[in-house]
Order: sequence, then structure tokens, then C-alpha cells
Amino acid sequence: SEDPRAASLARYAKRLADAGESERQFVVTESGAPRYDVGDYVGGADYSASYLVKAMTLGHYAGLLGIDWFAQGDGAAEGASMDAFQYMGLYFDYSSATEVSATKISPQGQAYAWLSKWLPGTAADPDALEALSLPATVRGAAFKKDDGALYVLWAKTDGAEAATASLDLPATGEASVHSFSLGSGEKLEQRMPKDGKLSLELTGFPVAIELP
Repeated sequence: SEDPRAASLARYAKRLADAGESERQFVVTESGAPRYDVGDYVGGADYSASYLVKAMTLGHYAGLLGIDWFAQGDGAAEGASMDAFQYMGLYFDYSSATEVSATKISPQGQAYAWLSKWLPGTAADPDALEALSLPATVRGAAFKKDDGALYVLWAKTDGAEAATASLDLPATGEASVHSFSLGSGEKLEQRMPKDGKLSLELTGFPVAIELP
């Protein structure tokens, strides 16, 4: 399905063009996802971490100046609230902490730290993404990075993070494959393509592939 941020940007761009105005730059001032499935909101540790990576990646690809994550820290201890908005923090509730060592990073915070290893310094490359002709089961974004390329790819999800998909990514040199899971943390793997392709087994959580 279409990314709602890209769709909103397209609508704004049309309105500006219809009014004879030039393009504007945009910032999303609040976005978040709950770590627990409480109230009427979808939630979960894997879901919230995956959402953060996808939102930041697609927002950067769409040309947003930034996305302000809600929030820096949880508003309540685990189990103390039925308000999903209390559990979107990059850190667990630290309201009673008196020193930095007493704080604990959340799954969302871990995912954000991982993303900082490969997304900064990139520029959207729509032509490269179009050239992939991604199947309906795969979503992602393509970027230019230094003298190479960065692809961020994942299996399209439909209400759950358990989706899977296979993809052969065209490649001619050694690839750096960045992956992340809440159980194992960050992983960086150097892989050589075979017959000009890098075979990927994707899940609902994004992977980032750097190519020369």
C-alpha cells in the first residue's frame, strides 16, 4: 500500500502547485508507536521498533526535513497505565532516575541507534528504487551514499510483523548487510553476490544493504 506520508506530501505539493506557489519543506512534529498492545492501539516491541525504522527511512526518502519521535521517555512504568501513548519512549520510564546509569534504552531506542549507523549522509535515489521493480511482497527505499548505494528493504506486512519475502538484489561487489533484532541486537555481515545478485530472505523488519 502507499506510504501515507508520501501521499500527504503529494497532496500538499498539488495544492501548492494549484496555487502557483513553489515547493515547501516539511517536518513531521510527532510520530510514535506503542511498545505494548494496550487500549485501542496496535502495539508490541517488534512492531514499535520496526515502525520507527520504516517511518524514519521512508520520511527521509520522501524528503522530510525530519520526524520528531514521541517521546524521549515513557510516561509510565510498565503495567501502570492503559494509555498506549505512555509507552512510545526511546527510553523506559525514568521519572524516578537520579543518574544516567539508572536509565534503560527501549526497543524503539535500540532501533533508532541502529538506524544511525547507516542512514545519515544518504540522499534519495528514486531511479534506483524504480529499477528494482519490487514485487508486491516487498517494500523499501533506495539512496545514494558516498560513491555507492544504500537499499533498505523489508517484507510487506499486513497487520503483523511476521511477513516474509525473497528478493534477488542486483549487485556487483561486496555488500555490507546491516540487520537488527531485539533478541540478538545489531549485526553487520559482509556478503559477496553470486551471478550478479545478492539473495535476500526478508522479514517484516527492515535490513539495510550498502553496495559499492
